[in-house]
Amino acid sequence: MLATEELFKSGATGGDLDAVMLLNHKTAIEFMVDAVPAYGLTTPVIQNLHALLMQDLLADSSSLGSIRQKVVNISDTTYLPSQVPSPLGEMLESILEKARQIKNPVESAFFLWVNLAYLQPFDDGNKRTSRLAANVPLMLYNNAPLSFLDVDVADYAHTMMGVYEHLEYHWPRICSSGFIAARSGNTKRPWKPWAGPTPSGCNSGKR
Repeated sequence: MLATEELFKSGATGGDLDAVMLLNHKTAIEFMVDAVPAYGLTTPVIQNLHALLMQDLLADSSSLGSIRQKVVNISDTTYLPSQVPSPLGEMLESILEKARQIKNPVESAFFLWVNLAYLQPFDDGNKRTSRLAANVPLMLYNNAPLSFLDVDVADYAHTMMGVYEHLEYHWPRICSSGFIAARSGNTKRPWKPWAGPTPSGCNSGKR
């Protein structure tokens, strides 16, 4: 904890990628605190979230927050994401629209986490973007955010393989245990809800 606080104060040095990722997460979370109450769950919010998370981590800076224009492959799985760039933007918006229509913020968060990772809309950093993006519905309804700190790395990897291989058939059963662990891991921690009015960005219609 002390090392993390010192990193936040001094910044990353010497090309330490772990430090860059940690600082990027801090910046992305600060962005969410300001942007989510004002704009809700929108495509620009998700794209900006990706850009902040992947700052100084992508070889091509023009890919930050941009819908991917190239083929991506995921190791250790037979799943092949859509390789046609043109509909990815529409598919991303469709996922966000469905999430906005889900009345239960926890269910909406679960839906976002799984489907953004499955779509792979960006060149890299899709899983970390999906994890943070899943907090948007929770923030809009003053719920405690997710924390994957207590989720075993191997269990998380196994869960994501389940998403990629079996999303259309078994994803609720496969993913629920990992999501519940992330959810329960942070509901035990103190949480100060946003003091402003509840925005309508996440609940724009019936499920």
